[in-house]
Amino acid sequence: MDVRIETVEHVTVIELAGRWDAQAAPDIETHILPLVEPKCCFLFDLHAVTYLSSAGLRSLLILYRTVQDSGGLIGLADVPERIRDTMAITGFLAHFDVYDSIQAGIVNMKV
Repeated sequence: MDVRIETVEHVTVIELAGRWDAQAAPDIETHILPLVEPKCCFLFDLHAVTYLSSAGLRSLLILYRTVQDSGGLIGLADVPERIRDTMAITGFLAHFDVYDSIQAGIVNMKV
């Protein structure tokens, strides 16, 4: 899994590409967890995620809880339909603000 991180305005945009599975999950957490600070805003660009396993969902839940505990926000952008379906079926989608684009997320994410 490729991970690219950049800050745009007040939002840390995290672009993921590839399979978010048991092999990738620890690496993603290692990249992102140190960036959590009070009232941070993380926006995950998922347009290039090809697969999301239960380990990926668990990893996303860990990130969600950590960011929320810091008083921050976590959102998802450009979520592929197959990933969106998986998250909806498992109930994960209800916990996230989902945006059609990165730009929409940046404009709407406010702590």
